[in-house]
Amino acid sequence: MRRAYWLAVLVVITACSKDHASADAPVDNPLPIDAPPDSPGTTQQGLGQNCTWTGMIEQSNCPTGFDCLRINGGSGGGFCTKTCMQVSPDPCQAGYTGVGTALCRWQIMDGTTTQDFCALICQDLSANHTICSPQVCDGTCPNGLVCKLPPAGTGSLKFCY
Repeated sequence: MRRAYWLAVLVVITACSKDHASADAPVDNPLPIDAPPDSPGTTQQGLGQNCTWTGMIEQSNCPTGFDCLRINGGSGGGFCTKTCMQVSPDPCQAGYTGVGTALCRWQIMDGTTTQDFCALICQDLSANHTICSPQVCDGTCPNGLVCKLPPAGTGSLKFCY
């Protein structure tokens, strides 16, 4: 009986220790790509994308994590942006590949609270262009937005809105 037990254990150990992979085994075929890659130069974040302004700061038809915002004196409808904190490195720049540069610069009063939102800088009018070079911030804006000074009309930065 004891000999049969050890023979069974030896058979199990031998079976478990064999290499089941074979050098002649076919390689798995890679899965096909089901969506085309993002186009270069697009606003992959949704920042600056057109949206339907409803009169309130809310997601509207912006991607998840973004709000539809319309600045007084803006060009038509709203644009997608997101809340941010003015820290370094600037969180608005993460993943943004569109025109100009994205920075946490809009301070918007919503009821009784002020929130910071990402802004698209389209032109730096300062003498040494400390925020954005003329090659990057050349006065162009995405999706029909217009490059202009903020509603107060002062400062050295022009924004897309």
